[in-house]
Amino acid sequence: MASSIPTQLDIQESVNRLQRTFEGRYGNDSIVEDHRKIGAIRSDQDKIYIAFRGSVNSLWEILTCFDVRKVSMEEIGLSGRVHRGMFMAFSKIHQIVLTRLKEIGSEKPIVVEGYSRGAAIATLMGICLKLQLPNRSIIVLAYSPMKIFDREALCNDRSKIPPIYDFLCKEDLIPNWAPSCLGFFSIGRQYFFSAQSCLEYTNRVKNRTYLHLMPGWVGKIITWIVPARVWEAHMPETYTEGAPSIRITT
Repeated sequence: MASSIPTQLDIQESVNRLQRTFEGRYGNDSIVEDHRKIGAIRSDQDKIYIAFRGSVNSLWEILTCFDVRKVSMEEIGLSGRVHRGMFMAFSKIHQIVLTRLKEIGSEKPIVVEGYSRGAAIATLMGICLKLQLPNRSIIVLAYSPMKIFDREALCNDRSKIPPIYDFLCKEDLIPNWAPSCLGFFSIGRQYFFSAQSCLEYTNRVKNRTYLHLMPGWVGKIITWIVPARVWEAHMPETYTEGAPSIRITT
């Protein structure tokens, strides 16, 4: 990523890292929230990557997404309010990440990335890091991110906020949950792709294949009430296949 504008190759490598994290392959430097691994810190010779997975069959993690009360962002130095469930999750791990970055001691650019619940955490983490490290090159790549900011938060000085790229599947309903009718908005630049262009997605829908279902009766209920095309549009595999088709220009 020679500049703050991600290329299609950058996006492909990003979704590959997130897929590994979603599958529980955190490497040697995991990020832990309440005794659960939710992310990983990786690096190569050029950059540091901080990746956050989505909910992996965790009812508790899913319930945090439904905590739609709003809390102030004053403690991290911004005006406005944010989705309480996501801010509480971020608050549990942001100091851990800051401490780890200090231990690493490198001035490499930082890429913060996340999928679904992890996309919201990544967005907050990227903003926090930019406020703490204003001279550092930081960008956020968020896949299927929820809307989590109130209207006042959108008015913050943009120089305090890193470039945030939101990647959304048009058929994915999750990013539109907690929409503006509940007083939540997106703060990033939004880029869309269609799942209909994804061969693996269309095959799963045709065969009514449901990936990553919760076990037992919960999974059965999901298959009864949620069409495969809706469920699969949100799956990380759909983003892994479809997001790299997006070409970002200035």
